[in-house]
Amino acid sequence: MFNEPVHNCSSDTETVIRTIEACHPVFLLCKEIPGYQKAKTEYKGFTSDKISFTEFRLATLKYFKVLGDSHTTIGGVHKNGIYIDINWFARQGKLFLLDKNQKPTDIEIITIGGIPKSKILAHVDLHYPWENKAARQYNYAVFCHNKEMLLSAGCEFSSSGIEISTSDGKTAIYKFAKAVSDDTYTVTNKMIGDVFYIDLKAFCMDKTVYKVGDEIKSAVQNGVNKFIIDVRDNNGGNSNVGHYLLYMMGMNIPRFGVYIRNSDLSRLQKNSKSKDEFTVIDPDITTAVPNENINLLVLVNTKSFSAAKMLGVWVQDGNLGKIVGQISRNKPNSYGDPIVLKLPFSNFGFSVSHKQFRRPDTRNNPDCLVPDIEVPFGEDILSPALQYLASV
Repeated sequence: MFNEPVHNCSSDTETVIRTIEACHPVFLLCKEIPGYQKAKTEYKGFTSDKISFTEFRLATLKYFKVLGDSHTTIGGVHKNGIYIDINWFARQGKLFLLDKNQKPTDIEIITIGGIPKSKILAHVDLHYPWENKAARQYNYAVFCHNKEMLLSAGCEFSSSGIEISTSDGKTAIYKFAKAVSDDTYTVTNKMIGDVFYIDLKAFCMDKTVYKVGDEIKSAVQNGVNKFIIDVRDNNGGNSNVGHYLLYMMGMNIPRFGVYIRNSDLSRLQKNSKSKDEFTVIDPDITTAVPNENINLLVLVNTKSFSAAKMLGVWVQDGNLGKIVGQISRNKPNSYGDPIVLKLPFSNFGFSVSHKQFRRPDTRNNPDCLVPDIEVPFGEDILSPALQYLASV
């Protein structure tokens, strides 16, 4: 399947299984994980033969998938993968083209590399968990692009690219290109009229965050009372960034509930001092402190993940402001804060969650961060946010 050398990866398999079972909270929270023993047996069986490193990574993804945890994964396919140079989106289990202005069309993808699109979607489902319906559509839109995933699904390629047929009767060859990240900065800010706009690309606690924090504090002191934090397409990171920006607006956050699986690795990497097998922190909305003088909006879309989702949940559950955009693919009640390791033989990096989070307001939806102002996919999210702030 893959034109790569083959290896005996069984030692890495044992490391993966041992680490997952020692660190992931699901093994303490659930008496029985549906499908886990079958997935584990298949994983050990497949990787006992000589296989390529790519086949090993895909087999590990299938094993992880049964946990239903988007933070537990292996390899950095997002950043260094190769993708079809085509723009599409997923809706209700179907792929549709985007036009040159990135607007949705009704032109549906029928086949990719000679394989019916439905079979490729099913192949993606085998390898990637979905925490909610938005996550499943996100997986389709992203991983049906991926050359590695398409090759493993049996798609045919040529030196020119890959053939794609569409519902308008057309067939075309599309080339592949390397994924390119546009996250060239952590955070910037500007005034849009009387609105203090914060473009937060990554949750990384660097000097630019402190600079923006100082400007937020100064703006509040000078009477600015309308703020937007934009975390669209933000994959998360250090959640302290979101906490800090809200603090500089004179706010405090509600507390997530957390179930922490304590292990030797978590004690080493997370500086945990607890000798207990687990630690439980209850959710608490009473710790939230809004700033009644500030109108805050947080912009989210399907790609807003992890700490970006957490920021939105803090704001919504603590009544600190409103959420504008689309449902996030990451559940409010989800696993996270992964331990990160490198496998000794294959050198793949892999991550395993050691916490389960529970949103502060337990009355709210545990599976989705539902925006207060929903904006359909393909429409600009910033414009209705500005219109809303103009009316308050």
